Amino acid sequence: MTLYEKIGIGVIGFIIAAAIIGIMVFSIFDWGGGKKLDKPDAFQLKTDEEQRDKAMEEHKMAMEHLEKAEYEKMRNDVSQGLYSGEELKDAIGEILEHGDDLSGMNLSGANLRKANLAGANLSNASLQKAKLDYANLRKANLSSADLQESSLFNAFLQNAKLDYANLKGANLGSANLQESDLSHAFLQKAKLDYANLKGANLGYANLQESDIRHAFLQNAKLDNASLERANLGYANLRETSLGSADLGSAALQGAFLGHAFLQNAKLDLADLRGVFLGSADLQGANLRNAYLLGVNFGNANLQGADLVSAGLQGAFLGNANLQNARLDHVGLRGTIFDDADLQGASLAYADIRGVKNLTIEQLSKVKTLYNAKLDPGLMEQVKEKYPQLLEKPKDVQSISNQNE
Repeated sequence: MTLYEKIGIGVIGFIIAAAIIGIMVFSIFDWGGGKKLDKPDAFQLKTDEEQRDKAMEEHKMAMEHLEKAEYEKMRNDVSQGLYSGEELKDAIGEILEHGDDLSGMNLSGANLRKANLAGANLSNASLQKAKLDYANLRKANLSSADLQESSLFNAFLQNAKLDYANLKGANLGSANLQESDLSHAFLQKAKLDYANLKGANLGYANLQESDIRHAFLQNAKLDNASLERANLGYANLRETSLGSADLGSAALQGAFLGHAFLQNAKLDLADLRGVFLGSADLQGANLRNAYLLGVNFGNANLQGADLVSAGLQGAFLGNANLQNARLDHVGLRGTIFDDADLQGASLAYADIRGVKNLTIEQLSKVKTLYNAKLDPGLMEQVKEKYPQLLEKPKDVQSISNQNE
């Protein structure tokens, strides 16, 4: 608002105030010599009161109009990026106090560090490269918001809505996203290291090449999520749901996946060295060419899983369910087989030398041992009792070419 506009409004206010005073004076004194009326006319008093009330109402309306104009200008200036620093935070606070929302607003590059935006509606807002470190965004609505390359380090986002949000390259390191909704969100190359994502919904989210090291993802939902080449090293994924998720070539060294749900998940070429997968459900999972050295599969369900050409050296398979699993071309040196169920499993071309606690009874239930390498003692027992397992199976062509 210009200086002249402000002067004009001030003059109008002065005239209205003068008119009110005049009415009050003339209601007491007459028009002539200023004699005080002993008995004011009742009708005249009523008229004067009505005029005064009308003038006051007009003044009130003028002020409300002024306030509304100032508010709309302020809101427009915020959207155009004309505010910054504490003034921007104050302006946003005023917008929220009005019960208004920030949906669709352009706040790209805004500095909102430590801002209180709890419960705010920022859906479809543009927040590219915005600084939201340590900001309070609990229960905020950021659905479909554009947060590309924004910084949300240590931000509070519990129960926030971030579904379909664009968070490509965003920094969410150490952020609290507990129970938040990130379904269908775009998080490619985002930083989520040390973030708290307990119970968060990341179903169908794109997390390709994202950094999720040391993140807390217990009970999180990542079904059908894309995690190709993501780094989940030392992340806590206990009881996490990853059904049909794509973890191809992902790095999961040292991660904890106890009781995790990984049915039909893609883990081909993934690095799972030293991972704990005890009691995990990997039925139908694709683990082709995966690095599984020293993995703990105790009590895990690997029924129908594809482990062709995987490196399982030194793994623990105690009480694991490997029924109908494909273990062709697998290296198994040092692997522990305590009571593992191998019924219907295919072990063609597998290197089974130097394994521990593998009995002839367990091997008797496999589908094939064609061209497998066994320790001399076990090989003699197989030749003597189950020679058919060493014969060339009918589907040998598919077995020999399955890694191509």
